[in-house]
This record gives sequence, structure tokens and C-alpha cells, in this order.
Amino acid sequence: MSSIRHGHEYGAAHVVMIGVIAAAVIGGIAFLFWQNFVNKGYVANPSSYAECVKAEGSVVQESYPEKCVAKNGTSFVNPAQLADAPKVAALKEFCAPQEKICFSYPEDWTVKSVAVTQETYGTQERFIVSDTSGKPWLKLDTGMGSVGGACGNEDGSFAKVIRTHTTGVSGNYLVNEGTEQYVGGTAYAVSLARYDAAAKNWSVDMLLNLAKATQTVGKIDVCDVGIGILSGKNAKADPSFEGYGALSFRYYANDNAQGLTYESEAKAMAVLDSKEATQAFAVLQSAHYK
Repeated sequence: MSSIRHGHEYGAAHVVMIGVIAAAVIGGIAFLFWQNFVNKGYVANPSSYAECVKAEGSVVQESYPEKCVAKNGTSFVNPAQLADAPKVAALKEFCAPQEKICFSYPEDWTVKSVAVTQETYGTQERFIVSDTSGKPWLKLDTGMGSVGGACGNEDGSFAKVIRTHTTGVSGNYLVNEGTEQYVGGTAYAVSLARYDAAAKNWSVDMLLNLAKATQTVGKIDVCDVGIGILSGKNAKADPSFEGYGALSFRYYANDNAQGLTYESEAKAMAVLDSKEATQAFAVLQSAHYK
């Protein structure tokens, strides 16, 4: 009798244990439902930023101000950040008279034509783009001739691409059989910092560039940047020249070809991250032909 009673007690205990486990599972499911739907105020079709953030399938984009995109495609901007969002300056457009390459720039910036001579690399047009304080940021040269150069990288110097973006300057005229391995048929707006291993200092640059190596953010061989010279479409380097001159649209530090240098990467990056540098990069990015 005792053995039978023992088996009965064991079976009862087993049933009780299963019941406890089942209750725990059901309770857990109920808690998760409450936490994820009831407590979060779940709505299928949100009508505000707050509802969108809580809705299933929504994605909050990393922008400023933040934007929440609901599963159904509706988007909402974070109202708390909207009042503090930077105001986008109205833009003006400028087109080089001879080359007919154009770009947009903040209406409170200036574009000034600078007289050039035939001795200046055969340049036909030169324009300086300056910010509201009068500080020059970009220089556009067109109708250029007699350009070229060499690059050596035995000392360990390198460049870091910080920003890179396509522009509206593109076409087969930019590439030939001798360069297609290194360059593409679209000019990129590129912002970068260079480290000079011999001098142990940094410099900054931003320019229209064709090099394939500059189309990805990160560290690259300094020689892969190239010299930032593009084939032009309209301005001739010389009245007697059958083809068209080259062009350059890039950062303008000063008249010294070496530009300004900085003792650390952090100081160089601070220049590139400034509000004015960001606006100058946007000007480069807007480059296009009419």
C-alpha cells in the first residue's frame, strides 16, 4: 500500500509542477503584451511623433531634428527639437560665364571674380567664394592649361576622407583609357584631412575629385587623392587651343600652395566640422552644368 500511495503522491506533485510552469508562461506572455502594447500606448496608425515612437515597426532616424517614420510610411518630426533646428539659409546660384559650371551658395555669402593672367597656368576664369565675414573658402578655376604633377609617398604620409558625396558633374568626357582604372565618370565633393609624416602636421582640403579612392570615407594613400583637376566642357585654355581647358574647384586657405597646417588631427578636424566648412562642402556638392 505504501508504494502505491507514494506513486500517487509523485503523480500529483508532477501535475502541480506542470500547472505552475504553465501559469508562469501565460503570465510572462501577458506581461510582455502589457509592456509592449498596453503600457506603451500601442497604436496601429500614429498621428503624432509621440505615438509614432511607441508604434510597432516605427523607425526613429538619426537626424536633427529627429524624424520618426511609421510602418505605414507616415513621418513625424520631434516637436521638442523642431524649435531649435538650425534654419537653412536661402540659396543663390552662380554660373561661370565661360565654363558654364554652376553651384548654389548661401545668399549672405559672396562670389567674387578675380583677374587672372595667361601665366597663371593658362587659367581663363577664377572665382573666390567667401562667407559672411569675408573669409574665402573655395576657389574655382576654369579654362586651365599646362597642369600636372607628381606624387611620392615614401615617408608614410596619408589622407583621411571625412565626407564624400556625388555631384551633378558627370559624363564620359571626364574619363579616358589612361585614367579609367583610377577615376570614375562622376565628380565627387570630397572633404579630407592630410597627414604629412615628414613635417608631422595636418592640413585640410575639400574639392571636386574623380579618384575612386576618395568615394569611401576612411584612410587612403595620399597619392590616391590626385590633384583635383577635372576636364572642362566649355572654357578653352587658350584661344588657339582646339580642346577645352581643365577646371579646379576646391578649398581656398590662402595663396600659399601648401595652405595652412595644424599640429594635430583634432585641430584639423575642428576646421572641417565648423559651420562654415559644412556650408562650403554643400556648395561643392551642388556643382552642376546647365
